[in-house]
Amino acid sequence: KAFFVRGSTDVSFRVKLEKKEDFRIEDLYNPDLIVDDIRIKVLIPTLKYIIERGGKIVLQPGWIGRPRGKEVPQFSLIPVYLRLKQLLEEEGLLRHEMLMAPNSLTGQIKSVYRNQEEVRQIAATLEEEQIVLLENPRFDPEEDANDEGYAQFLASLADYYVSDCFAQLHRPTGSIKAITKYLPAYMGIQEEGEIRYIRGIREELLKKERKPF
Repeated sequence: KAFFVRGSTDVSFRVKLEKKEDFRIEDLYNPDLIVDDIRIKVLIPTLKYIIERGGKIVLQPGWIGRPRGKEVPQFSLIPVYLRLKQLLEEEGLLRHEMLMAPNSLTGQIKSVYRNQEEVRQIAATLEEEQIVLLENPRFDPEEDANDEGYAQFLASLADYYVSDCFAQLHRPTGSIKAITKYLPAYMGIQEEGEIRYIRGIREELLKKERKPF
């Protein structure tokens, strides 16, 4: 079975690439580019759970920046792909080559929805325990528009939806909200932990007698 996993990897770069006048695609491959990779690391438990059970993973890790529906190379998820691949290797979870769709690793940065056939073909080649990482969802205006057709396309790539995007969960976008109409939806390990933590705080507050203001 294939699982569409949605993360919330809105990472910060050491250099603001969108303001770099001499930007080159090669800048995306700088291993020191990502300042804080915590939002990549928190995806590992959910990915591990699926991989160890033989699942295929279509990973939408979240967005970077605000490209406003345009294919802006500076906001490509190539750095996220490279860092996640490194982390999976360190954890012994990289059972097959990690893929990217569309394949921005060729040097041409492309959006998911404008290149549906390429994305579909790459996803169809997935083997058990293998991951394909989708490009920045905000390259497509349909993401922020919560577009139904876009959501149906994403849903067609998998059998189940797994939400591990607590930091972006309030956003009514195609890969967070509309897609859940078309796939059985579940919480990821990190998201479940976040909700349990908040619920625990609420229960503690309700135990205490609180005076009105």
